[in-house]
Amino acid sequence: MKKKEELINGIEEALKAEMDPDLKMRELFIKILKEGYDRKQLESDVTEYMLFLRKEGREKDEDWVLEALDYLTGFCSPHMKI
Repeated sequence: MKKKEELINGIEEALKAEMDPDLKMRELFIKILKEGYDRKQLESDVTEYMLFLRKEGREKDEDWVLEALDYLTGFCSPHMKI
């Protein structure tokens, strides 16, 4: 559970960035994968949080998280895929 809390906190910090929150999240994802976060679990946790943002009406934040999720799932330029 602690890892998931760290992930959510990291996403929220990235969303506060003035420029390119998706790239900040990408850096976060790379870091936590290197620390041993399971890739499928990461995708699931990020998706779950994106849906939470949708439910909360935070459309702009939801869009940024979706952009970052694309780096994990490979729905992006090959050089940006994690």
